[in-house]
Amino acid sequence: MLMSSNLSNEYIQRLTMLKDGELSVLRNLQYKQLDTGLSGFDLFTALWWPLREKGKHAPRREAAWLIAKLYAARKMQHKSDQKLSILLGMIYHKLIHKDQRKADQVRALNDKLLSLPIYAIEPTLNQCLDLIKREFDALDWVRLLDTISAWELPSIRERWAQEFNQQYYKNS
Repeated sequence: MLMSSNLSNEYIQRLTMLKDGELSVLRNLQYKQLDTGLSGFDLFTALWWPLREKGKHAPRREAAWLIAKLYAARKMQHKSDQKLSILLGMIYHKLIHKDQRKADQVRALNDKLLSLPIYAIEPTLNQCLDLIKREFDALDWVRLLDTISAWELPSIRERWAQEFNQQYYKNS
């Protein structure tokens, strides 16, 4: 089971305190590497480096960078237990009896996400979050950060798939 660290919580708290101008810098760096621009690099370093100095359980740099850009693009409030995998599953379940084509698109999007390595998930994760934002007003950013930090572990993706699928069986 994936446990969130205090450092992940602190990172998300730091993100939520960013000003609009700082969020704009991060939004402009969507789909770009950390070293693309000095302003983005400096902003991210100020967010992440103090946590890294506190301990080895700080979120992985590449995951933290990705989450910073995703958060800046959507600015959905953080709410524990609003896991992306479960929210996607809920959308799928809602659509399965209304619009099979759209339900199939949600499932295909989820399956695609699960098949991608961490360095390639940003576009697909953005699509997933766009779907979520239309239906929900909050997301568990801490859990998403911890999940992405461990994305390369097969057990993490297996749990994601189970949580997605359980929404269909749970509500049928």
